[in-house]
Amino acid sequence: MLHPILEDNEIKCIHGGIVQLKSNLGKSIQDKNIPFILETDLLYSSIIGCPNPPTSGEPCTQVASILPSARGFKKHNEDYAIMQDLVSSGVFSDREVPYGV
Repeated sequence: MLHPILEDNEIKCIHGGIVQLKSNLGKSIQDKNIPFILETDLLYSSIIGCPNPPTSGEPCTQVASILPSARGFKKHNEDYAIMQDLVSSGVFSDREVPYGV
């Protein structure tokens, strides 16, 4: 069973930078009072603390793309929830690096 990303989850780029999760569109959809992260909420979210050195392509700074394969099947507030189990193969930074939860 797939689980949506919640605002209190931690998502990191493969270098260890942390995505700043903030639910806007997903605020009204919650699990145990914690808002869902929808595709619009995640796309272009900032990444802090990525240690990728300039010699290896610069640090990751934001979520740049989300493949449809990372989304849930059902729309909420006209948008899709992003599934925890699918992040590593479907969410990429501006350095085209996949993520993990």
